[in-house]
Amino acid sequence: EVTTMEPVMQIADQLILELRALKIEKGSGERTKELDFAFLFVVNVVKQCSVLLICGGREYALASKAFEGCPFKIAKEGLQAPGSHIAAGQTLCDVGPLVSRKAQFVPAFSRILNEGFTCHKLPVASPNYVDDNETGAVRNVLEHGEANVSLDGSQHYKRDLVKLGSAVFEEKAL
Repeated sequence: EVTTMEPVMQIADQLILELRALKIEKGSGERTKELDFAFLFVVNVVKQCSVLLICGGREYALASKAFEGCPFKIAKEGLQAPGSHIAAGQTLCDVGPLVSRKAQFVPAFSRILNEGFTCHKLPVASPNYVDDNETGAVRNVLEHGEANVSLDGSQHYKRDLVKLGSAVFEEKAL
């Protein structure tokens, strides 16, 4: 929850990278416990409106069905597409006056998932799941400790995003 969207949107590229890392890190080394989706809703409590950051093709596929009719656009000017199944102009969904996690966001996703949602990728827990180039590149960066989180001098957590950014924003070109 925020009172103005601008500071969050200024770091949308970094947040997209964190979401991509979270999907893998949440599994703590067990692929079947990794996340298939990671989203960030940014809710403006003053204006009572929200936007949804979209970090990849799977998320775009689900969000476009869950919030059908809501407009998509680029999350941050100059942002590259964070995958081969998503365009830069699909990284932010304006969900308008929706602001409640429990009453609006979760039910919208649950409805689509319960209807048998499928997309271009198998679920991570599937025995036939194989990383695509982008996810494999992110996994490689994380497993080699090239995107570690540390505490800086101001007591803020910071992640080295250089190699993670290359994995997400450049790997799709391979």
